Amino acid sequence: MPSKLKKAIGAVKDQTSISLAKVSNTNSANLEVTVLKATSHDVVPIEDKYVQEILTLISSNKSYASSCAQAIARRIGKTRDWIVALKSLMLVLRIFQDGDPYFPIEVLHAMKRGAKILNLSNFRDDSNSCPWDFTAFVRTFALYLDERLDCFLTGKLQRRFTYQRDQEYNSSRRSRRSNDPWPWFAT
Repeated sequence: MPSKLKKAIGAVKDQTSISLAKVSNTNSANLEVTVLKATSHDVVPIEDKYVQEILTLISSNKSYASSCAQAIARRIGKTRDWIVALKSLMLVLRIFQDGDPYFPIEVLHAMKRGAKILNLSNFRDDSNSCPWDFTAFVRTFALYLDERLDCFLTGKLQRRFTYQRDQEYNSSRRSRRSNDPWPWFAT
């Protein structure tokens, strides 16, 4: 586990990055802030509210898929912390699974432009006294996502739902349950 000093430094880095993203004059500043909040240095899982906000933004406008891929690429490219790298990769996985189908194509375009989203062969964690286990896992997980991207783009892998269909499915299930006197028996 990180020391108190490293936690404090991570918190300061997160706040600085968020503040800089807020003052930038880009259309995707809100998206970038949400990506930064989702991939904080804290040793806790990604909060689902950030993932849902990112999925909503990406599904609302295709240009946000490109902006999201670039924001995640910047976050992964700058970090030397396994927690931030792993959260970034987990965010990529969630967007692959539940987000707009255009996002994987944007990840591929970003990688062709040199972004290190899924190519983390040179990633090294400098934040810990024994970083090799974490480093190896992050590298392996990135390879898995790279293979998953390849399978998706070649048609070998199908998506579960698009985000909008998933939202419609969940709302229809909730409305059925609200009319049911015993919703705990519903399947």
